[in-house]
Order: sequence, then C-alpha cells, then structure tokens
Amino acid sequence: MLFTAELVIPANTPATAPVRETLDLAVGTITAISVFFPWKRGAFVGVRIRRFEHQQWPTNPDGWLVGDDEAVAWGEDYDVLEEPFELRLEGYNTDDTFPHTVYVRVAMLEVGREEERVKRSLLGRVAAFLGVK
Repeated sequence: MLFTAELVIPANTPATAPVRETLDLAVGTITAISVFFPWKRGAFVGVRIRRFEHQQWPTNPDGWLVGDDEAVAWGEDYDVLEEPFELRLEGYNTDDTFPHTVYVRVAMLEVGREEERVKRSLLGRVAAFLGVK
C-alpha cells in the first residue's frame, strides 16, 4: 500500500508554529518513507513526522528533515497497529514571499502479510537456507 500527502507550507511559517497536515494510513507496517523537497526549497523548508504526540522522524527531537531537489528516503519497520491510523506532518517555511510544497510518501505492508515480511528478512532467508520452518 502506498499513501501520499502534499504538505503546503505558507510563507513565514516559523518552526515554533509549524503547519500541520494529517496523513491517514491503514493498519500495517510502514516499510519505507520518502519526503521530496522540490528545487530551491532546502534553504527555507523543514519537515518532521509525528505519531501520537511523539516525533518519529527524524529521531532527534530538535531535528527537521531538509533537502533541495531531492527525496530524503529510508527503509523502515514501524508498526501501525492501533488507532489513530495516521501520521502528523509538520513543516516550517522561512521564505517571506512564497509558499512551498513538500511531498510525502509512505509505503506499508498490510496486516496479514507478516509471514511474507519475515521470509524477505535476513532471518527468514537464513532460516530458509537452513531448512527451518
């Protein structure tokens, strides 16, 4: 499953009062996240992602994801098994003239496919090599 969101951040949005957007998800496991920063946004825009009231990405509490004409992307293994099935995106924009849009993508493995995930994992491949079920 793939979930996407556009985070539109108005001009003059400080990090102390970021714009917030909710990305609705399903029950499952987040396997990858990508945050795309269009060209010439890196100097102005920062994004962070929260679940419940906790900042999840980046992990450091004072950190922000930033980029310029690039996708900041990583693999993940994060279960979303209880409500609310959502992430909260937050962003700031220090540009005093223009709003900026950042694009977020979240890939998930749906519940019930954990066995497939284990088989693809290193442990699963070792078990298959050794003939262990």
